[in-house]
Amino acid sequence: MSLSHSDSGLLLAWSPWPIGIDLERGDRPLAAALLQRRYFPATEQRQLQQLEPQALRRAVLRSWVHKEAAIKWRRRSLAEELRLWHFDHNSGRLLHTTEALRPDCAAAEAGPWLWAAVGKGVNISMADRPELWK
Repeated sequence: MSLSHSDSGLLLAWSPWPIGIDLERGDRPLAAALLQRRYFPATEQRQLQQLEPQALRRAVLRSWVHKEAAIKWRRRSLAEELRLWHFDHNSGRLLHTTEALRPDCAAAEAGPWLWAAVGKGVNISMADRPELWK
């Protein structure tokens, strides 16, 4: 089971296999340029370097929810693992840079919310089936 909360939102996920989820408000303020320079691997920073500020903010937030879900999936902490995850903004896939892990992942937006889930089988049309997460 995994749990995430943000503002007034709560998201729970259950699976017979390890799972991690994260939920964030899509309109939350964040210092996107600073976050990506400080915590994202160089390969991911290169993908983001040409984005305008609003697009960069959305891309950083999308990456963040994937990475936080992956860290919860591994039952690790942000401090020890955040810099080790690369989110590929072209394919929507995650890669753990030191252990070469490529877990299944899915993400979607619902109203003001952005969420991501990581774990075995979560990529099976979850983002295309909003009835699964209402």
